[in-house]
Amino acid sequence: MKSKALSIEKARKEAVTDGLKRALKLVVDLYSSVSLIVERIFTVFMALSEAADALCLKFVCLSFRLSV
Repeated sequence: MKSKALSIEKARKEAVTDGLKRALKLVVDLYSSVSLIVERIFTVFMALSEAADALCLKFVCLSFRLSV
């Protein structure tokens, strides 16, 4: 009877450990995905910012009839 109780307790602890490992892996995967998305958004934002700066410069130059 004692060994059965120990076996059940061991199985329960292993199940908890496995569950924690899976949950941690999901969190890490989610964080990786989110960080990649944020990095892509930042890259697009920087490209748009540079394009807007170039467009503003061209507009200012055209307004004052300057050559670019």
